[in-house]
Amino acid sequence: MSKGRPCKDPSCDEVSLDQAVYCAKHVGERRRCKKTRLVGSKTVQCKKQALIGLDVCEKHGGRFPQSQALSKRSQALGVMTRFVKPYEGDLDPISAFEMEFRRTLGRIAWYDEQLALLDSAEDLIWGLASQETGWDKDGRVDKKTYEARVNILEEMQRWERKHLLDMEKVWISAGLEQRRLDMLGTYVGKVQKMVERAFEHMGLDMSDPRVKEAILAVRPDDEATEPPALNVSRLGG
Repeated sequence: MSKGRPCKDPSCDEVSLDQAVYCAKHVGERRRCKKTRLVGSKTVQCKKQALIGLDVCEKHGGRFPQSQALSKRSQALGVMTRFVKPYEGDLDPISAFEMEFRRTLGRIAWYDEQLALLDSAEDLIWGLASQETGWDKDGRVDKKTYEARVNILEEMQRWERKHLLDMEKVWISAGLEQRRLDMLGTYVGKVQKMVERAFEHMGLDMSDPRVKEAILAVRPDDEATEPPALNVSRLGG
């Protein structure tokens, strides 16, 4: 379909994607075939699913070449739309960078494990280049051609290592470690203010030596000590 037509979804007023009848939001959705038939006095809708990008199933119009082409185009557009969909979670850029950094390290470690499972070192530099099937008087013949080539796992690992190196360069040049510490400091400052307000509501003064002593006595679980008892009414007076 030509670009600029409205999305075919009745609840949408967006413009359809090029060579599709639905917009980016609705192009990849699964929907029920719209075809109906009369059964007695009732109108019954087809129970089959419509093809991706269409509102009819294969039986009710989806089998025609033009419909098949539109459906395939819509499937591709749907995949591309999901591929570029922005992340919707609550994540700051530095945390996202650290997540990608760890993912890259994990992939490199996985490639190391897979490469270690190869039968021989020769598998790293020698492999199947092409395979052809033919026939002669004796029947089917499979012709395989081998050549010197880098194993695909080694090649993919090389790109992951390059990606890791590029990220390390960004980390150093952008001073992300200092930014991360700055963000952490800001977060700690906010938490401290929240704690101070909570103590004020309980009638406690954070500057009181006895309150500080009680707070400092609190340790992680493996170093837990019994904090001195606090008499809220007494400390607040």
